[in-house]
Amino acid sequence: MGKMSRVLRCNNCGEILQSDNINLPGYIPTLILKDTNRILYCENCYQKRKVNRGELSSSIDDNSFKILSDAKNNNSLIVLIVDIFAFNGVIKKTIIDLIKDVPLIIVANKKDLLPLKSSDEQIIKFIKSRFKEYEIDPLDVLIISTNKGYNFETIKEKIKIHAKNKNVYIIGGKGSGKTAIINRLLKTYKNTTNRPIQTIKYKDIDAKVLTMPIDDNTNAYELDGFSLDDSIYGALERNIINKYVLLKKCVKVRKFHLKENDTLLLGGIAMIGLKQGKNSEIKAYFNEKIEIKKMPLSKEKIFFKTNLINKNLLPVSDLLQDFSNFDLFQYEMENDNLDHEIAIKGLGFIIFKGLGQTIYIMVPKGVAIKEGIPRLC
Repeated sequence: MGKMSRVLRCNNCGEILQSDNINLPGYIPTLILKDTNRILYCENCYQKRKVNRGELSSSIDDNSFKILSDAKNNNSLIVLIVDIFAFNGVIKKTIIDLIKDVPLIIVANKKDLLPLKSSDEQIIKFIKSRFKEYEIDPLDVLIISTNKGYNFETIKEKIKIHAKNKNVYIIGGKGSGKTAIINRLLKTYKNTTNRPIQTIKYKDIDAKVLTMPIDDNTNAYELDGFSLDDSIYGALERNIINKYVLLKKCVKVRKFHLKENDTLLLGGIAMIGLKQGKNSEIKAYFNEKIEIKKMPLSKEKIFFKTNLINKNLLPVSDLLQDFSNFDLFQYEMENDNLDHEIAIKGLGFIIFKGLGQTIYIMVPKGVAIKEGIPRLC
């Protein structure tokens, strides 16, 4: 994998921090710059005592945490639904701790959104590699599409095989398709017990969950979707997510040839560039309604600010008004001539050859990005 580093910005004005020249923007004393345990401001903003208080919400509510803790303590079977297209493998520690060392089935939904050439085997390899980083080895990885009904019957088959008189807990992030999967399962579900399918209060917890009897002693529970606070979903307005982010049909690849210091602006919500190195072809997999424009790095800052007003490149978010609302990362890539993927959680991903180049990514604050093997053949 490429070597990732975070490019430090002032937490108020968004200037890239530097300690070389006090007269240039972003200046900060060297000792403060090296202190990674504090919120960093450039000297100018520090003197003005300006503070950015924007914070993201927690990823899993207390009730779901308690229910999953109960599932873990009883070694129950957990079925985790993920959105293949939006998934990049960055998983909150809270979730990892709850699904680690328990029987786990991963259901990767929305295969219909990926190009037809993507094989189940390649996607399974991608999913397993991401979870292996957290020392998680699932019992099964299933590739499905609720929209197309692809491979759907395997869910019931695998639950039957792996449940083994255990309760089953079905979980997933918001937007993963979990509710659609439950609704489809209910259409062919056969209740062989005297107990009804119902929404009940879960034990001593003040939370209601959908309960489906498996047999006389065990149940399948559907939990509320946990919030994706490290996803693009947590950084944009709902109307922008619905119109510009969520895919309704198979993604179309867009190809761009970048030379050194070329930048791709994804509307006003993200930026991808070639900071240094050989000319590179970038294959971009994002909702086609996201307008992408290539320009020199020297012009991106002026264009970005102008675009907030003129909206020449969509989408533009009212929540992302200047560079202080973004994080900037860069990857020092291997010179292996192999395919690499960098994914922006919830938004999409790019694929390119490793040519020893430096790739930088700018995303809204808190949004996770990940580099590794591509999910496509």
